[in-house]
Amino acid sequence: MTTHEQLPSFLAEMPEAARASYLNPSIVPKPLPSGLARVMPWRGELLPAVLQEYVRDVAERTQYPPDFVGVALVVAVSAVVGRKFTIHPKQHDDWTVVPNQWGVIIGRPSAMKTPALKQALRPLDALETRERNQHSVALEEYRTNTELLDIERKAAKSNATKLIGSGDKLGAREELTKVSSDVLPPVQRRYTVNDSTVEKLDELLNENPNGLLLVRDELGGWLATIQSEDGSVARAFYLECFDGNGSFTYDRIGRGTLFIESCCLSLIGGIQPSRIASLVNASISGEVDDGLIQRLQLAVYLDDIRQWRLVDRWPNQAAAEQVKQVIDYLDQLPSEPRTTLRFSPETQEMFNAWYTRHMQQSRSEEFTQHCNPII
Repeated sequence: MTTHEQLPSFLAEMPEAARASYLNPSIVPKPLPSGLARVMPWRGELLPAVLQEYVRDVAERTQYPPDFVGVALVVAVSAVVGRKFTIHPKQHDDWTVVPNQWGVIIGRPSAMKTPALKQALRPLDALETRERNQHSVALEEYRTNTELLDIERKAAKSNATKLIGSGDKLGAREELTKVSSDVLPPVQRRYTVNDSTVEKLDELLNENPNGLLLVRDELGGWLATIQSEDGSVARAFYLECFDGNGSFTYDRIGRGTLFIESCCLSLIGGIQPSRIASLVNASISGEVDDGLIQRLQLAVYLDDIRQWRLVDRWPNQAAAEQVKQVIDYLDQLPSEPRTTLRFSPETQEMFNAWYTRHMQQSRSEEFTQHCNPII
């Protein structure tokens, strides 16, 4: 509280507008702004042309936000591309980027996050179903071949026994060598995972070196797990997987050494504003600033949508088929050798201008003071 003796110095330090308001009771202070700023409108033309109509059709029929559908679909496509492409942002540098994407759709309960995710991931679900069916057929063949191998081994062992009895040790060895190779079990091609331990995810990534997509209806549970003390190792591994261009080695007593050659994991999920706010605040304050929040490149948080109308029509099959064809085409591209992409001269100029502006802004004193308030 300011005493009578301190009042002159107190007024002298006040800004002129505030001092005038303080001395003149007739001036009514304006209320401080409250609430969130309006988000930028959705621009469907920023999507690849082959995806635009599918997103527009789904959003119109279901009344889901197009932002939710579009972001999830882009992440799904990036998961199919995986490590097949590397982008060189500079013309004469060895800097490489894997087009791996992490996305999150932020909305209050009943904001239609989960249904929008399901619609966007339908093309990927079709690939999963196809591979699951093919794996079932391959398993039946594997079981049959394993049974036949057992019979052949019994026959070979019987023949080898007879040859040993006649003194033909070399012949016995050759007989057993014929059936020494095991029948390898089939490996199912995977595209998505939902709830996996890190240890199991390691194995799946080794089986699917092109990469996988982690899909979580509610990212809050996943974030809570990796933010705990026990989840610190898992958190470091997930952060490593964002780059998509590296490897990872686990050394554990009892488990031995596990080398993961290709750490490439895409991410998409939904979360409520209150759940992600703590993560953002911890990053800004410096409490937890390991780059996790910065990796959520494709994050959309919409204004509350008050309007709704009933739309009852058949889906645009042509648009859905076009997206399916694109994803099937990308899926069939070979993983090796990896394709290298560079910008055209015109695009390179645009990137250089943006990149220079971005780096200068991120290193400016005003920006660093805002992002490091505890320093």
